[in-house]
Amino acid sequence: MKSFWKEKERLGIQSKILFDNGVKEMPEVIATNNSDHKFLPEGYSTNSVIDIFGDKVVMFTGIGLGKFNSDITIFVIVSQELADSYRTWFEMIWDSIE
Repeated sequence: MKSFWKEKERLGIQSKILFDNGVKEMPEVIATNNSDHKFLPEGYSTNSVIDIFGDKVVMFTGIGLGKFNSDITIFVIVSQELADSYRTWFEMIWDSIE
């Protein structure tokens, strides 16, 4: 992950991240990424992640705070229309969090 964040920064790629609320207690995670970020309200944390980039939506589960489970499920959807839809939903959630 560290090399990913360094390369992202080197290329000037901007991102927005909605962290689970528990990440507030993990300043090292917040410090390692140079992104705009917000925290989901308490009670909305999950063990799943959705990444949206270009025409791809990557969904995976089996992620805990600071750990990856041995049983991870990953789906990759390649569809500009779906990626745009997920981006719209993300922005709605982003805008609703202060």
